[in-house]
Amino acid sequence: MDVTARIDRLEDALASLAATAAQTEQRLQQVSAETGARLDELAAAGAQTEQRLREFSTATQARLDELAAAGAHADARLAELAAAGTQTRSLLDELAASVTRTDQQLAALATWQRGEEGRRRGERYERRLLRGAIRLFRGGAGGTAEHEGVRARLASLVAPALDAGYPDDADPALADLLWWKGEQLAVVEASMMVVDDQDVYRAQRRAETLRRAGIRAIPVVVGEAWADDETRRLARERGVEWKVGDDLSPGLIDFQRVPIHLP
Repeated sequence: MDVTARIDRLEDALASLAATAAQTEQRLQQVSAETGARLDELAAAGAQTEQRLREFSTATQARLDELAAAGAHADARLAELAAAGTQTRSLLDELAASVTRTDQQLAALATWQRGEEGRRRGERYERRLLRGAIRLFRGGAGGTAEHEGVRARLASLVAPALDAGYPDDADPALADLLWWKGEQLAVVEASMMVVDDQDVYRAQRRAETLRRAGIRAIPVVVGEAWADDETRRLARERGVEWKVGDDLSPGLIDFQRVPIHLP
């Protein structure tokens, strides 16, 4: 091949390389433009995302502030409820104490009523005993130490025994009934229901006080029934006469037979 032909071929190759370089440059420019546009899109998307993140952060903080305020309000409400609960418990304690006091007062009133009713029944029984004394003892006279005449007569009789002194269960002035027939005096202990050992002892001791003063005193118990057989045996052993139900002791029957000396 001659030189001219080789030169022509070389020029053709150079021209092809130049065309390829031009195309490459054009493609690079196109890619650069596309990349710039994409970068701009990405920058815009990033800015938008950052804006949305800021908005979300702001909204989240606002919600957190709301929740914190709600929590503080809830704490305050719980504190109010706790205080109200404490006050309610205090009021309930006061109410329970008031109910207890009321129950105690009602119990005391019921006890007083029972005692008062018992006292009234006792008074009615004593009045009935006094009204029936003439029939029981077949005449005579007397009463309780509450009657002035009985009290004065008793005071003159027991004067010799006063120096020695005596307890309540031996005080004849506290007997349920004092009843004279002639020179004899029945010292009566009465029971609305059952005659027990204490009734027997009181009748005996009160009669003994009068006996120490030289008075012919006869202890007597009166009631509807004996507490038990031992009480009846005790009365017999202690020399205490009785009218229990329809049962009269021999000594009481003898007292009924004491003649009445009319003026």
